[in-house]
Amino acid sequence: MKKNFYYITITLGFVLYLVCSILASLSEGYAPFVEGMNLYVILMIAFCFSKNKTLNIVGYSIGGIIIVYSIFALNVLGQGDDFNLLLPYISALVMGAASVVYFVGLCLKFFGFIKKNGCQDTQDSKIDLLRLYAELNKDGLLTDEEFAEIKSSVIKGSIKENKEKLAQIKELKKLFDEQVITKEEFITFNK
Repeated sequence: MKKNFYYITITLGFVLYLVCSILASLSEGYAPFVEGMNLYVILMIAFCFSKNKTLNIVGYSIGGIIIVYSIFALNVLGQGDDFNLLLPYISALVMGAASVVYFVGLCLKFFGFIKKNGCQDTQDSKIDLLRLYAELNKDGLLTDEEFAEIKSSVIKGSIKENKEKLAQIKELKKLFDEQVITKEEFITFNK
């Protein structure tokens, strides 16, 4: 999920909401529910664009309140003939829907139903592992033959094996850089 898509949708919904609210206030039958919803809309925008993650989640939750409020207002006002009165609620629905969809995505990601990087995770771990082995080869900790053999096994290896190996190699490299283990010990542990 791209956060920018939701921010753009929320921002467009907010701009549309402002324009429609002004138009609705200028028409004869001013929508009575718009005044009550203004506070929710302003709080949602402020919280969704906050740097604080907790406030972000509160903002996305307020988006759910805006949806319920908008549906209620559309039901009450839907019997009227003036379309201008309905526009603020329609734009608020767009804004609220974007925030709720993003919030649901965050919850699914938190509970492990959505992977953070999706399929990219496999390639990234392989690329990271290959880079690390290339660096070890350049530093003289691996011979060219060992590097070629390891490279082919990394490309054919599974995700879990690559991730575990990457973590182990990073830890060994860190110990070697800190001069806790020698080159020979590094090679022994790495096999």
